[in-house]
Amino acid sequence: MISIVINLFVTLVVLITLILTNKTAEKANGNILLGVSLPRLELQNNKVQKIVQEYHKTYTLAGVIFFLLMLPLLIISKYVSISILYILAWCCLLFFVNSLIQKRYFNKLYTLKKENKWYVGEKHTISIDTEVSRLKGKMPTSQFWFFLAFIISIIPILLLLYKQEHHYFSWVFPICSLISVVIGFLAYMIVTKERTITYSENTEINLALNQIYKHQWSKCWILQAHIGSILYTLMFFLVQYRVLDSFVIMALLGISTCLTYAPILSAYYTVRDERHNLLLFTSEEVYTDEDQYWATGNYNNPNDKRVWVEKRIGFGTTVNMASKFGKFINVFLAIIVIGTIALAKFVMPLDFGTVEFELKNHIAYISAPMYSDSFSIDDVKAIEQIDQLPKMSKRNGGDSDSFYVGKFNVQGYGNCSVYVHRNNSPYIVITLSDRTIIFNGATPEKTYEFYFLLKQ
Repeated sequence: MISIVINLFVTLVVLITLILTNKTAEKANGNILLGVSLPRLELQNNKVQKIVQEYHKTYTLAGVIFFLLMLPLLIISKYVSISILYILAWCCLLFFVNSLIQKRYFNKLYTLKKENKWYVGEKHTISIDTEVSRLKGKMPTSQFWFFLAFIISIIPILLLLYKQEHHYFSWVFPICSLISVVIGFLAYMIVTKERTITYSENTEINLALNQIYKHQWSKCWILQAHIGSILYTLMFFLVQYRVLDSFVIMALLGISTCLTYAPILSAYYTVRDERHNLLLFTSEEVYTDEDQYWATGNYNNPNDKRVWVEKRIGFGTTVNMASKFGKFINVFLAIIVIGTIALAKFVMPLDFGTVEFELKNHIAYISAPMYSDSFSIDDVKAIEQIDQLPKMSKRNGGDSDSFYVGKFNVQGYGNCSVYVHRNNSPYIVITLSDRTIIFNGATPEKTYEFYFLLKQ
């Protein structure tokens, strides 16, 4: 059940995020609509608004279709590998269709613009060579605020080092906590080191808009670092004290999603509204016509040395795909896709494997999905059958709807090696001189067969 909820939650968040992001294109951001720069007087042109309405209807239809395509997860989520591959395919198709829709309506509006010769400025990137480049305005939020987030993130790491904990699962949340701080700090540095952007020939307006942009987005990334460090640290302690049940997981996922979106939306709308208010009544606004560099849906300008540029659709900044870093991003995305497929193949035995038992020359061999084990019959101190599995928590290993495999803390038995088909009693408990093993077969008959082999 929990796998269904998590899979649906993840895909729903991706879908809603993409829809909300692309809905920002329907409202003019300065003089930009659907990613195309237009004269302000033409933003309400009937032909322009007709294209915007078509864009809205198409995205609404796409949203409904992809929501319906989420429903098979209700059936296949019990298979970890299949659900991973399905979500990967769903995401790839979603972003592909998203790209097609963006290109289609960008080209429609861009064609209308060319037909009417609505050019709004020079076809190059404008850089500041005036007094504004020498002025120091309101500083971004201090980077020293990251120190608090860093302290929070290393608390569980120090605790694990003190306890000399080596099981990798225990390190997942602490590492994620630290990574969230590092990512927030890197984003902060990118924002604060960005070159000054020209919006107007009025130096004071330029200075004010650049101050607002850097102040809001630097504050956003500081908040994101704190949110990530606190939530992952909280999840670490909940796991340590074994209170991370399905309800708590869903509550934390919901809270983290809301808290993650809040600073981004706040920064985006504050910057956009302030820019609109300051430029609304000035006749000195500076336009740049760079539409040709956005024709693919991404910014691709080999003449621009910037790595990060402000998005035309959505929130925050995006990568100049013509830069070296942009090319690296393409390779990185390909690695993620390949890695996800490899992960699905790796966990596939947890969906379709089985536990087998063999006895040769007084040595017992257990083969299970992703694991194998062996022990000498001479080391066996006790053998018993139980009809129900005790409560257990994973230290490391696999945990799917079909299997428990790996190292687990089992109530009443302590640390155990577990290789069982879930919800398929009975189970065999073998007490050795140095550890305990719990396993069973794919069917009750198989388990009885294993039990009698051990008893002989």
